[in-house]
Amino acid sequence: MSTVSVAILDESGLLIGYDDVSLDTIGPDHVIVPTRDLGLRQYRYDFNAKAFTPLTRQERRLQDTQPDNMSVNMLRIMALGFKAVRDGQPLPSEVLDWLAWCERQFKL
Repeated sequence: MSTVSVAILDESGLLIGYDDVSLDTIGPDHVIVPTRDLGLRQYRYDFNAKAFTPLTRQERRLQDTQPDNMSVNMLRIMALGFKAVRDGQPLPSEVLDWLAWCERQFKL
């Protein structure tokens, strides 16, 4: 099965990560990237221009004052996993999806 690299974007188009996905799952919402050379949280995808643009100085300053959404989401997912283990419940799909992403991202 052949895979391609895609950008992981937040709601505003901010580049927050990369993932490898199967070619047969590529849809119109995926942004394929030939290389992973753009710095995370430093570029925003312009859906009209179909291109990444660097954040302006003002956007970078504003971002430095905002909580890191990726960290908040990761902590929430980890807490859901620990809660399920503590309560003897199966891991929620959100935790399993995150774990699968980590395994691909970090080659675990």
